[in-house]
Amino acid sequence: STQSTWGICVGMARLVLCVLAVVLAVAVASEAQPAPSMFAAFSSALTRFFGSAFGGSSAYSPSHGGKFYMLRLQQCSDSSEWTLHGLWPQWAESCGGSSFDESQVTSLVPSMHAQWRSCPGWGNTDEQFWTHEWRDHGTCTGMAQYDYFSLALQLQQQYAYKCAGHPGYPQQCPVCFDMNFNLMDSCSP
Repeated sequence: STQSTWGICVGMARLVLCVLAVVLAVAVASEAQPAPSMFAAFSSALTRFFGSAFGGSSAYSPSHGGKFYMLRLQQCSDSSEWTLHGLWPQWAESCGGSSFDESQVTSLVPSMHAQWRSCPGWGNTDEQFWTHEWRDHGTCTGMAQYDYFSLALQLQQQYAYKCAGHPGYPQQCPVCFDMNFNLMDSCSP
């Protein structure tokens, strides 16, 4: 009886390892961006597998292939309003491309100064903050500068209410969207 139980355990262990190897291979092969490390690829594969296998609402569920946007709102120490920190694609960072050009967003600048400002005390001007956000996040979206900043401003206006009651400064409030900008229930995997 002990020997047959041991045989079943060994068989199950082999099956689990085999399933994990297949899940890892599929996850790595399906990534649009190369995984930064084998651990990250393995972790992502496990999250995808267990999130879908047990009905979890994983941010890395197969329904959007692990790609989603995080709208990060901030509450500066001198304000109770939730303003934009950024619109961040969660699959890449600092993708290269064109530098921030304020002339491409001229009509948005008044709204950006009001809704997407650098918090006092951070030591940056609004323009430096926008340059950083475009360089590190906007360049990975595939959008033109005007479209990226305009969409982020629209999303902030539409979804800032979701941060009501969220702990404020220095905390930040995430609101996440799938690749079609449909609101997700959670940003957590």
